[in-house]
Amino acid sequence: AVVWDILSSPTAPPNLTSPPLAEFRGHKEHIYSLAWDPADPARFVTASQDKTLRVWDARERAGKAVAVIRADAEIFSCAVHPTEGIVATCTTANSTAFYDPRALPSSSSSSSATVVRRQPPR
Repeated sequence: AVVWDILSSPTAPPNLTSPPLAEFRGHKEHIYSLAWDPADPARFVTASQDKTLRVWDARERAGKAVAVIRADAEIFSCAVHPTEGIVATCTTANSTAFYDPRALPSSSSSSSATVVRRQPPR
């Protein structure tokens, strides 16, 4: 994921040819979805074709995920609850899951998160 400051000049269109503020690396395939955490503006999550959900801290300029949650299928969408920090995902296997990434150890880079609830495909 690459982050630019598009608000630095509110009257000009975004300049995506300028150097980005930060690059966050780790996914091995395409990123399908990105969601910012409304309760923590420095935290965001990305969902990918590589079957992982990655939790990032925008303050960490090293560009590595602070947590990686592995799924059984490609994750094509993610959303963060506005106040609770729970992350909802849906996959190409027609399943949904709710994760609490806060339950991960702070140094985790490849753990599975606590699944709060999983809806299997019918």
